[in-house]
Amino acid sequence: ADGNLEYIGRNDDQVKIRGYRIELGEIENALLQVEGIKQSCVLAKERKTETGSTKYIVGYYILDKQDAELTQALILEKLMQVLPEYMVPGAFVAMESFPLTINGKLDKRALPDPDFNSSPGEYVAPTNELETTICKIWQEVLGIEQVSITDNFFRIGGDSILSIQVSGRIRQAGYACQVKDIFEYKTIAKLSEHLRKKSAAFTIQSEHCNLS
Repeated sequence: ADGNLEYIGRNDDQVKIRGYRIELGEIENALLQVEGIKQSCVLAKERKTETGSTKYIVGYYILDKQDAELTQALILEKLMQVLPEYMVPGAFVAMESFPLTINGKLDKRALPDPDFNSSPGEYVAPTNELETTICKIWQEVLGIEQVSITDNFFRIGGDSILSIQVSGRIRQAGYACQVKDIFEYKTIAKLSEHLRKKSAAFTIQSEHCNLS
């Protein structure tokens, strides 16, 4: 009436993350297909990192029964069977109920941010110097206080841009890490094992050349 327009957002809930256009409604439907989940909501959020911000997907859900033994690991496993990797949420938040507006609609702004830090039961500490080095790099680049060596880089907020920064810092630490290595070996445990094998193979090859 006063001549001003208010932009609320896309009506189709389509977002772009890691170069892919994603329909959040498809992920919500997939969550609802998991036995034991009665309500779901999926949001795209941004998190501040050392050099800017990164987008990630969060899946919020309410269990059919609050005492149901449905772990987030099991939910993740179920979703990976029906969704492409880039559509699987990077974090999940279990809710007792969803916040509502005064009009009785879902208040998405009131949904809490997920905690990316590994819970005590899920955290696996680094076992050697290389794993410790990579853990520290991931924590600094992703802006996370604690990273488990079993955490998936792309599940805890990593993307292609951040993978370039991570691989660069690992090379500065003296290990021959390429961006494609992070995409192929998504956890610190697997990445460090791969880098150790590469380093050992390079050492053997160098010694052979010197002997020749």
